[in-house]
Amino acid sequence: MPTATLEPGVPSIVIDRGSVSVQHVQPLVPRGWVLLRVKLARWCSIDGFAAWWPLSRQRIAGCSGAGVVAEHGVDADTDLPGRQVVLGGYSPEYLPPLNVNGWLAEYTSAPSSLLIPVGRLEPRLVFYPDAVTACSVAEELEAAGRSVLVYGAGFYGLSAAHLALDAGLDVDIVTNVKEATRIAREMGARVYTRPPSGRHYDAIVLAAASANAIGVVETYSPSLIVLHPLHTIAYNVPVSRRRRKYIILVGWIDGEAHRGSCGWRLLDRVWRLVGEYVRVVEGLEKPPETAPWLGLVYRLG
Repeated sequence: MPTATLEPGVPSIVIDRGSVSVQHVQPLVPRGWVLLRVKLARWCSIDGFAAWWPLSRQRIAGCSGAGVVAEHGVDADTDLPGRQVVLGGYSPEYLPPLNVNGWLAEYTSAPSSLLIPVGRLEPRLVFYPDAVTACSVAEELEAAGRSVLVYGAGFYGLSAAHLALDAGLDVDIVTNVKEATRIAREMGARVYTRPPSGRHYDAIVLAAASANAIGVVETYSPSLIVLHPLHTIAYNVPVSRRRRKYIILVGWIDGEAHRGSCGWRLLDRVWRLVGEYVRVVEGLEKPPETAPWLGLVYRLG
């Protein structure tokens, strides 16, 4: 396997049953995947959630990232080695760090089908999966009705709200983050610190892995619930199936579907709003107990 030259392992930020530490881990390269030298990696809210989630084994943290393809595994895209790439989305089999290793390591591996070649590596690129996920569910969100509640205002929540507002929908956002509140209001959304009473919503975008979110769904009984792929395990709900009277929609990115221009345009627009709040960390170090609102971007090498 292409990892033979990396013995006995590479520095990685590892999640292991309630603890987070820097360890040396040997990356594996399954069939159809490639080995990457990581240049940028993101610690996001789901990493903090996963630290307390009963994972089956330890995992390398990092929900998304970008880097240079070092080698390809069996049946992977042979045109990628040597190219700079960014993670383009998620699949049911690839949800870092919940069911696979993530990006917070000097080397990691990922499915070649979910990687996009890019010309320049910039911190904003690690947020691309959130933008393209919002694009993948935008039409269904618009078709559900006029009123939308976005529960959580990280990059994904703001991206989904941005598209809904562009479509002329009535958007409420729930967040208690001061910076997110200002940005959401500038976008044209109403902002609440807790879900408002006495309102009806046709769709709810669950953009935070929160124990309170299911209660919000039960209160408003929307026809459509929209999940970020990384939250499917956290909420333990059936994917794209009817659950009671709800339709649950998840923005999986499959093969060539992630290569459209909507994700890039949306990434640029939302980054202009939030980029000043993103903290970049040089090198691998254990994240703080309380990570910044939009998480951390680690720059390696």
